[in-house]
Amino acid sequence: MFQDLLRKYRVKQGLKQSDLAEKINEKLGVKTTYANVSSWESGTNPKIEVIEAISQILKIPVQYLFDDTDATIHKIISDKMPSVKDMSENTLKIQLYDGLCGAGCGGILYNTTNDFIYIDNSFLQEKYKDKVIIAFKIVGDSMTPYLSENDIVLVNIISEFDTKPTIDGKYLINTNAGTMLKNLSFISDGSIIVSTTNKSYPNEIIKKGESSNNFEIIGVALGSLFRN
Repeated sequence: MFQDLLRKYRVKQGLKQSDLAEKINEKLGVKTTYANVSSWESGTNPKIEVIEAISQILKIPVQYLFDDTDATIHKIISDKMPSVKDMSENTLKIQLYDGLCGAGCGGILYNTTNDFIYIDNSFLQEKYKDKVIIAFKIVGDSMTPYLSENDIVLVNIISEFDTKPTIDGKYLINTNAGTMLKNLSFISDGSIIVSTTNKSYPNEIIKKGESSNNFEIIGVALGSLFRN
């Protein structure tokens, strides 16, 4: 378990084995090489002071290197903040997608990952709390200042059983250019105006009947969480 979680959180921080070794050297003054990190990720265990240094470098509690299940995460949060001991009941767990959504350029949503984000239920309107919600990063600047590059956005995925969108708003769409987040305005003649909040980008009109060929509404944006 330790070896897998060490690798998981090292990769999440964008560190190579040699990078982590160098940071351990700086923190502890103990000679560490990529070979040491490789051996830990293959099953050997470092000393406790090294484990503590690793947790600080990877910006996670030590416990996460041995158990990062939902129950452990909620317990750690509750222990650190006693006033939110009921957090597990008031917290929504949302899948983070492996991919990018374009805001000014095409993005691609790949498969889901093993990563999740947690938000307070009060963030969502009641009508969305039983819906399919996903999260992913934004790339591009066409939706600034509403969204900036690397912001994480929440989207309610529209299923085949949901009512077809008719209310103006911000939507996740698929086009020939890729997966993007845009402003949509629905016109009475059945056409849709696709626009951005960054007015340096031109508007586009999708006429009725064109949507089945190169335009698809995937979901509705619920808001931006934070910027990395």
